[in-house]
Amino acid sequence: MKRLLLILTIASVTLCQTVHAQYYSVNYDTRTVAAMVAAFGTEAVAEGYYREQVDDVLKHYTAAEVATAGIFAAKFLEHKALSDLGIWNSRTENYYYRRIYRMVAEKIMPKIWVVAKQMLHS
Repeated sequence: MKRLLLILTIASVTLCQTVHAQYYSVNYDTRTVAAMVAAFGTEAVAEGYYREQVDDVLKHYTAAEVATAGIFAAKFLEHKALSDLGIWNSRTENYYYRRIYRMVAEKIMPKIWVVAKQMLHS
């Protein structure tokens, strides 16, 4: 493995072309400097404007993050409360809660659906 790596390294070094950097002198005149200053000022103003817009967007995202965290915490606590079997362990309480659940699921909810359909049709 080391031999293969050595061969590949030597081959890549010998086959690559060398690049020579060349430096050119640049003449600065007053018009060029004035144009560069104007361009820099324009870019600074545009960057400040866009930064304000990004800050406004981030402010709304921060508010959304806080709201999402609150919703997550509420749902987590609701799930934790519903998964705690404290009241369901008692046989008599469990009977009453099952009775209420069946009454709601089998009698009240179907009537709500029927009334909702009638309201939509009228």
